[in-house]
Amino acid sequence: FNPAQMLLEKGKDSDVEGNDLPSMVYVCREKRPEHPHNFKAGALNVLIRVSAVMSNAPFILTLDCDMYANNCEALREAMCFFMDPRTGHQFGYVQFPQRFHGITKNDLYANHLRIINDIHLYGFDGIEGPIYGGTGCLHRRDMLCGSDPQHCSSNFIKSSNLSSNSTMEKTSPSEMINEARILSQCTYEKDSLWGKQVGMVYGCAVEDLLTGFVIQCRGWKSVYCLPKRNAFEGLAPANLNDTLIQHKRWAAGVFEIFVSKFCPFLYGINRISIAQRMCYGFWSLWAPSCLHTLCYGLVPALCTLSGTSLFPP
Repeated sequence: FNPAQMLLEKGKDSDVEGNDLPSMVYVCREKRPEHPHNFKAGALNVLIRVSAVMSNAPFILTLDCDMYANNCEALREAMCFFMDPRTGHQFGYVQFPQRFHGITKNDLYANHLRIINDIHLYGFDGIEGPIYGGTGCLHRRDMLCGSDPQHCSSNFIKSSNLSSNSTMEKTSPSEMINEARILSQCTYEKDSLWGKQVGMVYGCAVEDLLTGFVIQCRGWKSVYCLPKRNAFEGLAPANLNDTLIQHKRWAAGVFEIFVSKFCPFLYGINRISIAQRMCYGFWSLWAPSCLHTLCYGLVPALCTLSGTSLFPP
């Protein structure tokens, strides 16, 4: 089992113009039927551990496999929030909107997510910050490892100096691969705090929303970054069936949060504002809200067809 492959090594590989390329490592993880792999959350937690051995960079960018960078200045803009001398130490992550290409001419399946990106996340940003959307998000490493903002230094220079003393420069590639093999084993997280207090939170189909909520209950804030040029773009669902499957997963996942111990109205009381709780509560009740929406759409049509007056004279 080889969990990591060094595709590019800093100082040894260069581009066609002779410029040094940063290190690039492909990481996989061990899976066995008798051990839960926890889907995307489990994969991200493995990456958090392995990347700590490889570079221990203070910031981590998460992207879905079907998304690509569309703006070379996006990360620079995101870092401006972390570097703010007054409020930078409060921000745990910077969330970019999810944008897609390959959408039908009239956006028949609402894949632009305009209500979410242009209304809901703006509203979140005016309170304590947007949700974690699972992709297009820049995190602090110490936040993902369970730290709270009270123990985070406001001095960005101190954290950025980690790159000059990185583990990669002191350890041989073979030693890092051996260490990565241990960290990516399916039994590594047994009887540990991973998935509970450290890393991505387990136990829900929408682990990204749940993780963002738990992080904000720890005292962290987030910020919504909306550059003029789309930061990242992905592939939209191609047909109605794919769209319905995706929305069903989202709706079931957020409702699962509502009926769990992480219910926005019960978990972490006094850690986030009432307005922020109402926002998370609104999202977690997305599935039941379809009932009154369905009635709103059907009743006027049925009354028109039957000749019944919907409103009193």
